[in-house]
Amino acid sequence: MAYTLSQIEQALRDSWGADTTCLDTKSLMRWHQGNPAHGQCGPTALLVQDLLGGELLIAEVTGGDKEEEVHYWNRFVGGIEIDLTREQFGPHRIIGDPRVVVRPPEGPRAYATEYARLKARVLSALKQGSARRSEPTCPHPVTLSFMSRILITGMSGAGKTTVLHELSRRGYRTVDTDYDGWVLPDGTWDEPRVSALLASSSSLIVSGTVENQGRFYGRFSAVVLLSAPVEVLIQRVSARTNNSYGHSEADQSAIRQYVLDVEPLLRGGATLELDARRPVSDLADDVERLVAAEGPA
Repeated sequence: MAYTLSQIEQALRDSWGADTTCLDTKSLMRWHQGNPAHGQCGPTALLVQDLLGGELLIAEVTGGDKEEEVHYWNRFVGGIEIDLTREQFGPHRIIGDPRVVVRPPEGPRAYATEYARLKARVLSALKQGSARRSEPTCPHPVTLSFMSRILITGMSGAGKTTVLHELSRRGYRTVDTDYDGWVLPDGTWDEPRVSALLASSSSLIVSGTVENQGRFYGRFSAVVLLSAPVEVLIQRVSARTNNSYGHSEADQSAIRQYVLDVEPLLRGGATLELDARRPVSDLADDVERLVAAEGPA
């Protein structure tokens, strides 16, 4: 669903509070309603990136009689920068030259609770249409669309690649992380590369099953688990011709063990589980509904 920038900004302003800042205890005492943007830059910039993609920028802030600090904001395709919290600084504070910072895949370490609290409030406000409509400050307000990022996961033979191909045929941007070097020799995702992928300003459907995927769950709007009885999985991997994995008895034994040990972990992190025995077109329809769902996930 599309929102004007003023609507997104209003939802953020309505959601800011002393409990959504990234301030330390001493600085938090200086937060007040007269300057609600104070200390909100970190959680706000992360949330804007969640919704709209783009890059995170960071710069040092100096000048005046205050201690040095850092400031975060966002940059999008074409070099457009959006800083919704710059107003917190007085006229004597100087914001230095920015650099791009890659967020930790698991989210912020220092203010995870505040970021999660702000995200819940803003998404609720936008989804329920409770963000107050404000008059645009320019004749042609910027309209932005939320970027859906879906992860399709599951055991070998569940049909991840098949469903991804169907979604690609329908025109969706897809990435199968089993190919093109997304997975490192140790069997984990290349975290900087995946972080950059999820920061891109377009909707995206990713497939894969790796040990460290859980660190990125907060970056996906939905995690879909494809599951099927183990005998169905074995039958499928034995018959496929585009991938030799699963043809040997050793591979099949490993798959059986993974169903026992790994699939419960995937189920625990999934937001939706689909029966992989259903027709591919039906499974793709379900994923497509997630992408097209109104409002942020």
